[in-house]
Amino acid sequence: MEMNGKVFVHIGLPKTATTTLQIDYFPNLQSERIKYIGVYQPRHSKQTDEYKTFCDAVNTGGGGIDKIRQELMNMCNRCEVIVVSEEMFLVSEKKTRWRTKLANLSRILEGFDYKIIVTVREPISAMFSYYVERYGIFLAKGKSFIELAKNDEMMEIYHYGKLTTALFKYFKPEKIYIKKFEDLVAGEGPETLTRLIVTDGSCKKSFKLNNHNTKNVTSQGVYADIKSTFTYKFDLETLSVWVRRIFFPAVNLLHGSKINDKELVVKPTQNEINELKRHLKMENEALNKLFKIKYD
Repeated sequence: MEMNGKVFVHIGLPKTATTTLQIDYFPNLQSERIKYIGVYQPRHSKQTDEYKTFCDAVNTGGGGIDKIRQELMNMCNRCEVIVVSEEMFLVSEKKTRWRTKLANLSRILEGFDYKIIVTVREPISAMFSYYVERYGIFLAKGKSFIELAKNDEMMEIYHYGKLTTALFKYFKPEKIYIKKFEDLVAGEGPETLTRLIVTDGSCKKSFKLNNHNTKNVTSQGVYADIKSTFTYKFDLETLSVWVRRIFFPAVNLLHGSKINDKELVVKPTQNEINELKRHLKMENEALNKLFKIKYD
């Protein structure tokens, strides 16, 4: 297989400025030499056929892998760089868990000149933000945030020892590039990503990253958007969430924990944070050892 182009696949993590990158950065890199086939935000926007084919192959495997590989070969022979961005590749869903998605992605990229881009964040803040975003799903599990953060399979992507082990199972270390969320949003911006993707320095654009995921934050916690947490497929998990919503609203109102269609998600206590830090110590050390990215 002989191709000219290189493929960059940004796979998240969720809650690491992925939406911002998908609005303000990756699509705006496009030129005659660079083609973006990742998600366009907001997600209800019209998506490209190439994106749909890529996602189908990652999510389901099978014959979709051969189809997207052929499309990638054709694109690589027309463009020097193909860029994909989709944090859902690291989100477990009922039909496909995140490790299976990585396995499918590795099959798609086999033989291509590629780079996997992973954006990471201080894990406790990332997990709590993820918990708020997918609050209805986590609430239906009937466990506390701390229990979920420590043991739930959906949260394992923020256990950086487990994450890097999975990445190394499917991709060679030199094919993986990891970038800190904190550096992206603290003034450095995406310039290092640009230098990674456009190696000849031909991209002279400057990119400003804006905050596209603002939340209603109080000293006690963060208000989760109740509507956005529900799926419309009827199953026991969804029914469990609706039962909580129907029978417990009075309790929420009495405690001042609900405004309009939002519910207050209480922040973890300092003792809980310390407990999580101890639990994640070895996970964070693995990330530091392998990629020189340190979180306490």
